[in-house]
Amino acid sequence: MVGACFFKKLSLITTHIKSVSMTDQELNSKDASQFKLLRKLHDKKQYKKALKASEQLLKSHPNHGETLSMKGLTLNYLDRKVEAYECAKEGLKHNIRSSVCWHVYGLIYRSDRNYVEAIKCYANALRFHQGANVQILRDMAILQIQTRDFKGYQKSRKELIVLQSNMQGNWIGYR
Repeated sequence: MVGACFFKKLSLITTHIKSVSMTDQELNSKDASQFKLLRKLHDKKQYKKALKASEQLLKSHPNHGETLSMKGLTLNYLDRKVEAYECAKEGLKHNIRSSVCWHVYGLIYRSDRNYVEAIKCYANALRFHQGANVQILRDMAILQIQTRDFKGYQKSRKELIVLQSNMQGNWIGYR
């Protein structure tokens, strides 16, 4: 009797946690467009504007994991490494199943030349990504050859060939 009551409470708590975490990670259309802008600013290497955009988005969604991770990546490019790692870890805490969070964490490790940890992060990003992400696979393959993980490199390149068999560079990189 006591065990059944305990498991019922535990199941209620876990469903509550899941519902809270899912609503925190979903953005409305206005905030989703703000997040797209953040990504565009980062791609254009306008890091100060990207940092402002991420802080503005975090005002309305302080627990959004992908925004926290992107803020960490932006801080990394502004040479604020300690803050970058803190934001990326915080982003992972709030959304551990996000491929974006794992990819960003791997990019930060790669910029510090910690290739082994970056490979682990990329592997997690691939695990949580729906379908396959060519960019993450390519990044991981480069780091695997850098760390002389030839078996892993061969496996990554084989996946790239399957995904993009029409790309000649993938065939050359496989050998």
